[in-house]
Amino acid sequence: MHRAQVIQIMDKEGLKLVVLSEHKDPPVYRLMSGKQVHEEQLKLREKLKARPPPVQVKELTFTTGIAAHDLTTKLKQVESWLEKKHHIRMTLKSGRGQTAANLDTTLEEMVQQMGVMVGFVSKPKVVRDGRAAMCVLRPPSAKELSQKGKKETAASQTDNATPSKTVSNTDTTDETLQQ
Repeated sequence: MHRAQVIQIMDKEGLKLVVLSEHKDPPVYRLMSGKQVHEEQLKLREKLKARPPPVQVKELTFTTGIAAHDLTTKLKQVESWLEKKHHIRMTLKSGRGQTAANLDTTLEEMVQQMGVMVGFVSKPKVVRDGRAAMCVLRPPSAKELSQKGKKETAASQTDNATPSKTVSNTDTTDETLQQ
């Protein structure tokens, strides 16, 4: 439509001109009533609310000479951050005068010591010319948790199956002894 026609319709109907997409050539506009504009704004707010909040990344740095108690304390802190759905960037540095051998495997072993299941955003890798190792942890996804649950269920079923066979064999021998 021509601009003059749009202005006439706006005045006559009491409508507002709303931009739909500025980036097209020519830009796209729509004539809307105040109620329609309000409904569109409500829809937009709902879409924004539906988005998950941005993930917060916590950082933790320690050296290879860390004491066992200090390590367990830091790993408990990591577990609490994971429960709050934060990502954790863990960096393991080689101490002064210490060799920087196998930092990535040491870091992976530290992660395995934790009592909770974790996922990796990035696996442990050597950084800073081999003087440190870094990884980024995340809470496990629903899929990973369900797979863990399936494995635990299968493992408990095999554990329960073995003793029941033993019990049934014992019952059979008891019956034989009684006869």
